[in-house]
Amino acid sequence: LVSTCQITLQYISHLSSQPSYSVSDEINGELVRLKSIEELLNCANEGSYWILASTVRLDVGKDDWFYKGCTRCLQKLEGAEPSYCKKCDQADSNPLLRFRFQVIVSDGLTGRITLVLWDRETMQVVGKTATEIKENFFDDGEDADTYPKALDSVIDTKLLIKVAVSSRNINGYDDVYNVMRISDDEQLIAKLGHDAA
Repeated sequence: LVSTCQITLQYISHLSSQPSYSVSDEINGELVRLKSIEELLNCANEGSYWILASTVRLDVGKDDWFYKGCTRCLQKLEGAEPSYCKKCDQADSNPLLRFRFQVIVSDGLTGRITLVLWDRETMQVVGKTATEIKENFFDDGEDADTYPKALDSVIDTKLLIKVAVSSRNINGYDDVYNVMRISDDEQLIAKLGHDAA
């Protein structure tokens, strides 16, 4: 047990000692390239790339904007209450609601692309947790056949978006790309938008 704890602590220490770069450092230092959507769609190499784009619309329905996540590992839970986590091999009677939904974004010049927004990035834009939105959704008496209108605050938002390009995207098996990080830094967005123009 002591040996396991030491290995875990060394691993955590190693992770926390990894360099953390700002969005500006990544782009200006060309650690992660800034691409147009057209370049991203034609990309032949796996990796992560930044795009500058505005959200055009949400591709979301009544119940597909969130998922129930395990309180231990955050993986999606299976089944009804109590839900079950395959990874932890345990039931979880108190799951966390976490954001996961698709948005369509455009760079206004070269095209559109569908992205998956995850919990951290959605909270950054919306300013609320999935639980808070779901609770208010029913309190406000909104139409239960649609998604909560609070998510509309994501629409028409200009963002720097770090996108993961996988082999599934490159080979045409999946046309939805995962978002790794976002930035709404207005000064950096304005500078990059001016440079692109």
